[in-house]
Amino acid sequence: MARTIGGIQPISFPLLQLQALKLGLCIAAVTHGKIMNNNLAVSKTGVIKIIVLLIIVVFFILWQKYWSLTKEEIVLEGVSSMEFHGRIDSIYRDKGDHNTMKVILSGGYVYGIYADWESEVDLGDSLSKTKDSLRVKVFKVSGERKYLDYRQLVKGFKKN
Repeated sequence: MARTIGGIQPISFPLLQLQALKLGLCIAAVTHGKIMNNNLAVSKTGVIKIIVLLIIVVFFILWQKYWSLTKEEIVLEGVSSMEFHGRIDSIYRDKGDHNTMKVILSGGYVYGIYADWESEVDLGDSLSKTKDSLRVKVFKVSGERKYLDYRQLVKGFKKN
């Protein structure tokens, strides 16, 4: 009868040696063209396919982490090409776009206002953004001039 410690039978050395022998046989089987473990046989081409797949997955993860554009860069790249000028004729909430505040400028241009900027614009104000600029100029009815900067906006984006 085997000794138990706290009701658990300890692992004996012969069992560990048997596991090491199985591992050695598995490694030896790879050198002969097949991996055999628990009645599972995989050819060398199967092993190569798995290794190539793992390399692709690792490359994709590294690409996403180090070389792809961040959310901030994507937003800044998109807005730099926008250009609009006009007085705010109407303001409404677009329920089909997550209840985003939208303004219609005098030229008919519809511009979505980020939530952080909603308190900065009012009916009658004028908005101006030139191409390749990352700032929207707000000319208030009172004569005051404000600048809404996309670079400041994207700093507040949540990190994944």
